[in-house]
Amino acid sequence: MGFSKEEKSRRIWRGVKTVFFLITMVISFLVFSAPVFLVIADTLLPSALLSASLSPSSLSFKTLSSHFSNYDFRCSLIDIPLISIIRSAVIICVYSFCDRPGLSRGPYLGITMICSVSSLIFVSLKASFVFSSSVPREVYVTAMETSLFICSLALAIAHIIVAYRTSCRERRKLLIYKIDIEAVLRADIELNFVVNKISINRIGSALLLAGSDDLCVMYLYGRTSTKDNTIICRTVSIGSQIYSNDSSAIHILQVSWHPCSDTHVGILSSDSVFRLFDLSSDVMQSEQEYYLQPVEPGRSKNAASICPVEFSFVGDHLRDRFSVFVLFSDGSIYILCPVVPFGSVYKWESILEMYTDARTFGLKSANSAAVNNSNLAISWLEATFPEIAQQATDGENPSTLKAHSHALFDASFAPQGPLRKVCRAGEDEALAVRGAECEDRAVIFLYNLVSKDSILVTAWSGGQLQIDALADEIQPVWITGSAPRLHVDSHNHVLGIAMICESIPAELSIVKLDQPLDNTVWLGHPPPLLRLAVVDLALPRKIESSSRTTMFVDPLMPKRIYSLREGGVDLIVLHFLPFTSQINGKDESIKTPSVHAVLSTCQGETSSPSPYLAVSLSDSFGYSWVVVVPSTQECVVLEIKNWYLLLPIQVDKEKHISLEEQKREILQIS
Repeated sequence: MGFSKEEKSRRIWRGVKTVFFLITMVISFLVFSAPVFLVIADTLLPSALLSASLSPSSLSFKTLSSHFSNYDFRCSLIDIPLISIIRSAVIICVYSFCDRPGLSRGPYLGITMICSVSSLIFVSLKASFVFSSSVPREVYVTAMETSLFICSLALAIAHIIVAYRTSCRERRKLLIYKIDIEAVLRADIELNFVVNKISINRIGSALLLAGSDDLCVMYLYGRTSTKDNTIICRTVSIGSQIYSNDSSAIHILQVSWHPCSDTHVGILSSDSVFRLFDLSSDVMQSEQEYYLQPVEPGRSKNAASICPVEFSFVGDHLRDRFSVFVLFSDGSIYILCPVVPFGSVYKWESILEMYTDARTFGLKSANSAAVNNSNLAISWLEATFPEIAQQATDGENPSTLKAHSHALFDASFAPQGPLRKVCRAGEDEALAVRGAECEDRAVIFLYNLVSKDSILVTAWSGGQLQIDALADEIQPVWITGSAPRLHVDSHNHVLGIAMICESIPAELSIVKLDQPLDNTVWLGHPPPLLRLAVVDLALPRKIESSSRTTMFVDPLMPKRIYSLREGGVDLIVLHFLPFTSQINGKDESIKTPSVHAVLSTCQGETSSPSPYLAVSLSDSFGYSWVVVVPSTQECVVLEIKNWYLLLPIQVDKEKHISLEEQKREILQIS
């Protein structure tokens, strides 16, 4: 049975890609193993050329011994292969002992340079005597002698090049943004607060040092002096008049770099204000301020009725990148949209997606509220990104757009929320309005982008994790007649924004899965949540007030979420992603996430304080590790290969383990 032309072309293209992949892998292997292959070539080639220069009948042990006994530096060639063999033996020995980042930069490169340069001098000096000799030679023998000298010289130079490239490769592993790894970075001012969070920006130029009462930024390139292997870095306080004032009772709840800017920092404080600082212009005065006043049905409009806990910027996903999620103590989640730092850079596709959606669905809607909201969104987009209107008509698509400073003069955007569950067919609508299903108070919030799904994880003080997925896109909503407070310069350029973000006092609508698109788009309704699961970590009821659950995502597999909790570390694996499964054509039912104990610091029924620190690391080869610092101030490194875990590792706080035993007890999950 023959194949069609399309099938044949597909097979040919697959074969070409396979051959290209194999060639690439072979070249990569040769480059990585260049020192070993070069030593083998240096050992064999000069000896082969010497044996070719001698007549086969005279090639014997007796002939070689006669060459050694009648050795003359000016005409004998037996020493050139010996030089290559000795040079290769020394280099391979040093390489085998020094093939690690710290030593490849020193002993291996240095000894290779000494051996290669010495052999270059020796062979060059010998060549000057051999080729100036008046002893008659046959043409064939002279050509082989020339090849022998050229080969020895070329291999010596190759040793130097390979050693230098190897040292550069190992040095790149140790250099992070050109910061000296052996130096100590120290602030040039005294830090009078306890640092509980350290965060570095995308380009590695600034480091945040945050505490509950103060906040500083250390500029890693703004060095004031260097003394005794200690680099003194320029350090300034952020918003000191607001947070570090002695008469102020405002505490910092959370600090984070904005994902679309290297100079903007978002700060959520206990006065229910979210501030955005631009460190490149003013570290004392915030660029944008949003006074949060959420309203819940049947509750007081006073914002003090609930307290903010955490916020989260979002990833590179459609309109989510313009949004800020804020978690309150009762578990309610609100969205601020659009929050765009002045001068931040966004992809052209993300701006065009919102612009086209507003013009296509919003303006053509039969609902006046949808038309009004889309008109405000289009006005804001065309003023914030002036290129959008011109480029949309000209057909030219730039890769990125820079946000200009702008705000609507007669409208403030409203916080969207609280986010409610989406109602499925046959489900009681009262359950969606009720919202949270967990007890106690919400303490931690995590936004996780997994392919096409926006996953929201809320951790409660009782040990429950509430996992939801956004069931719709986020659309900006403004309240007309509520003018923001603007700070402008002499040219009427906006320098700062301050606005009161108060929810629209209206009855929350119930969103259903089978609801038509015209009933939800651009109407100002907050996006509903699709409840995936409520995970109970079964934490002890009597826990210390200082204990706190933290969460972080696996950098290689976003489906894996780690929870640092009382007594250890747990792994939550998501098995169902609604939008990703739908796009991939999979008709899957909702599968609850699985929970696996990765690390346990509890001995029997006794509880242990939660570990101080846990972080997930990964490399370009597909390996990931979880580094945990328990309360014993030791370090546990877990290599994660697959998500299905069998038994958790136990940490005994009272038993002292030697370094070799700790290495043997490193867990490899397979």
